[in-house]
Amino acid sequence: MDVELHSSLNSVLISTSDTSKKILDILLLGKKRRH
Repeated sequence: MDVELHSSLNSVLISTSDTSKKILDILLLGKKRRH
């Protein structure tokens, strides 16, 4: 992964941790349902 992209993603995740957790949960649930 690109270092710049990774750091920018980290800053976004940190600034919106609650929202990202919800989004990650939804994405993980979606992946689990597909399998």
